[in-house]
Amino acid sequence: MALKFISVEAKLSYMFLETFPKNIRPIVILPAVNTVMRYIVHKLKKRSIHGLVCNGKLNNVEVSIIQTNMGSPNTAMIMEVLKICHCKAAIRIDFCGGLKTTLENNHSIETGLDLGSMVIPKTVFLTDGTSLQYLQENAAHLIDNRLFQNHVIETLETWKYPSLNGSYWSVDSPESIYAIFNNNKGERNRRERQDILWSSDTLFCEPLEAINTWRLYKCNSVDMESCAVYLLGALYKIPAISLLGVSDIIDVDELNLMKVNKIHPGILQSLDDVFHLLSKCLPMVHELVEKN
Repeated sequence: MALKFISVEAKLSYMFLETFPKNIRPIVILPAVNTVMRYIVHKLKKRSIHGLVCNGKLNNVEVSIIQTNMGSPNTAMIMEVLKICHCKAAIRIDFCGGLKTTLENNHSIETGLDLGSMVIPKTVFLTDGTSLQYLQENAAHLIDNRLFQNHVIETLETWKYPSLNGSYWSVDSPESIYAIFNNNKGERNRRERQDILWSSDTLFCEPLEAINTWRLYKCNSVDMESCAVYLLGALYKIPAISLLGVSDIIDVDELNLMKVNKIHPGILQSLDDVFHLLSKCLPMVHELVEKN
């Protein structure tokens, strides 16, 4: 009954986050899995809980931590709420799968990724069902948005993903926020090529044919949530970025978490690396959003 007496924006915020827009800070950090959520919350100073939102300070910058849980539909709902809460930056922190090899000019090349590597995607391919719905809804505006690119489907593909008018679409992180993190990630995680991530909703449908499709588009990593973060960030003018630790190497059977029961210690090291990069760069992100 009480929801009848508040604004639609406040109602939606309360429905999905169990708190009101005033309790969401301009910079929002979005872990997906429980391990990462607990890790980041433990690092917060001056913590306060508002429904499903945990607020606090990292490196003297106020942030909100909101767990998206797994998958693009969950993440998209959170991003929709962040839009009405006037969020100014969305930073996804979690894990992704990596590839040992990809393609460039039809030649197989080493990606340089290993267990525990850090991935900061410049480009994310949008091939999940949720993204396809948003792409259709906003088709008239995609061409005018420089962050989006369409890619005519390759004839070599044998594994098909949802597409829009015969093309796969990708979206970039804005250079303003991407440069902050990419320029500060340290020598251990530097590579010659920018990270390109394939984002889909098919964790248990990743046969060799699917992996070869990712390779056709020069991807070196894969996850299920960056699609919603980058896509809705681009549509709603919320600077968005993903900082990801490589949890497994998809195209190496003995390093694929779906095929072995070992957890490599490098996975937790990558979480430390991602957090230290986040903490280091947050003051610069704060300065960026204050300008906007």
